[in-house]
Amino acid sequence: MQPFHAKFPVLLLLMMFVTSCAATRMVDSWHAPNQGKKYQKLLVSRVTKNHSNQKIYEDVLSAELKQRGVEAVPAHMYLKNGDTLAKRQALEKAVQESGAEGILCMQTTNMEKRTNVQPGYMDNYPGYWYPSAFPYWDMYGYYGGASTFYEPPVVTTYNVATIQVHLFDTSSSKLVWAATFESSEPGNAVSVSKDLADEITDSLSREGLI
Repeated sequence: MQPFHAKFPVLLLLMMFVTSCAATRMVDSWHAPNQGKKYQKLLVSRVTKNHSNQKIYEDVLSAELKQRGVEAVPAHMYLKNGDTLAKRQALEKAVQESGAEGILCMQTTNMEKRTNVQPGYMDNYPGYWYPSAFPYWDMYGYYGGASTFYEPPVVTTYNVATIQVHLFDTSSSKLVWAATFESSEPGNAVSVSKDLADEITDSLSREGLI
């Protein structure tokens, strides 16, 4: 059996890799200068052709905003017969019916594969497995000892999604806040939407927009 101390460096590297890649993180953000307005009611929109995905993202972010004291409404509640907010008439109708002061839009803009290589582990091999050096050394010592001196590199390939989020003011139609996020779990809509909702609301709160 391989001693734990030999496995530890590789296990530590794997833990660091998983921790760094599992979360959805903000890459950058922007907000309009001299923007002092706090938004009390927002229309939350996910731009995608996948309706179930749209509903998950809009519902999760709306729920998180409500916990922050913002009256948030999912856009899918105002869209019927396959309409999207890309249609000006549908957008105007959703804004009017919801009474929203702003529209918070989420959209996946890029998907790419990335490769992470964690270096292997190598210890100093003595180079002299002879009785004169180790008089009590046997075959069990050889195989047990030899396995502690080398671990191969670990190569992991994973998908990364780029998600852009924009906040538009409905009265002026101007962009007041924008942010770019990356997630290494794009296929897990529930997990990503929860992480994204936390990041979005934290940023909006820091900027004094909610």
